[in-house]
Amino acid sequence: MVTLEEIRIGVEVETTMLTRREVAEAIRSVVGGTVEYIGTPSCYDPYRVIDARGLVWNVVADSSLTSAPPDKRAEIVSPVLGYEDIPQLQDIIRTVRRAGARAGADAGLHIHVSHPDITPKALANLCKMVYKQEEIIYAALGVSDARKARYCKPLNPDFI
Repeated sequence: MVTLEEIRIGVEVETTMLTRREVAEAIRSVVGGTVEYIGTPSCYDPYRVIDARGLVWNVVADSSLTSAPPDKRAEIVSPVLGYEDIPQLQDIIRTVRRAGARAGADAGLHIHVSHPDITPKALANLCKMVYKQEEIIYAALGVSDARKARYCKPLNPDFI
């Protein structure tokens, strides 16, 4: 049986209203380390925070965040995290928000999950569960029709 403590995650959090440098500095204020401006590829205009443990947090541009000027669109991309890292991740989100970042109607959150015991059968079962509850999930999260059409597409019945 898979436990929460064994799962590894990666998180992408989209924000607006702060520059990527401001977001990176807010992250650094929680995790320590250094902030570097990478700059390439220029389409992502990335900053990198190398934390006190040597883990790398990236802050990149995100063109889907159309509610803010291009210089005030940022996506936080975490390193691989474990269950024990969740309190620090929460501190980062709170700190970035206190610094002025916002998540408007066009912002999203992506969570990547990994565990060696997650089998193809387990993934198929997860997809079927999500498919059966998709409308409830959309309603609970307030996903607009525009986002469903482009970024949050429903699962294809042929896939299921």
